[in-house]
Amino acid sequence: MTADAFMVMVSERVAASFTSSKQEGRLVCYDLVRDRGMAVVPSDPSVIVSTTNYVFPLHTDSCCLEKPADVVVLYCVTNASEGGESLLANVNDIIPLLPEDYVDFLLNRRYDINMRPFVLLEKVEGTYHIRLQLGDMLAFCRPDEKEQMQEELKMLIDVLADPANFITVKLKPDECLIVNNRTCLHGRYSFEDGSKREFLRSRSYLIPDIN
Repeated sequence: MTADAFMVMVSERVAASFTSSKQEGRLVCYDLVRDRGMAVVPSDPSVIVSTTNYVFPLHTDSCCLEKPADVVVLYCVTNASEGGESLLANVNDIIPLLPEDYVDFLLNRRYDINMRPFVLLEKVEGTYHIRLQLGDMLAFCRPDEKEQMQEELKMLIDVLADPANFITVKLKPDECLIVNNRTCLHGRYSFEDGSKREFLRSRSYLIPDIN
């Protein structure tokens, strides 16, 4: 099965992709993620980190949408020779590492992002769900909340930055990650400049089971 056929199969049978792009003049249900030589300026929210070779910290994809993706599919076409490892952390493994009062604070805290209340952490049928992409959250929050948000989330960000608290995997060509985007954060280590690293990526909503 080709990479294209695999991505189409996942979109049709598992999780309906809302990602689309044109590849070789054809509309497809995924986009191509690679280093496009953009320089990262931390204060510039217009730079998409996934299109660079810089480190991409653990995050939720489409975090600031009203309904984030349920599933993110990352299919390795070509990986970098040096670096480019994928990072994974389940929030339910992270919660026990945080003080209980801090977890309660996160469960009840609401930020104003894109002019609507933003739920960062919630508990659904006994399982924690998270929405976190600090760069986007800072870009789209109220200006007067930025500094406070950074202070309030520092403990969580510090725990997530510790390599002891996440899984690292380097995908080989034709290997794929299917990530639960509601409970798991994913990211990527930096990789060498000029790399031919290419991934296919789709963001999807689960197809309801009608049986």
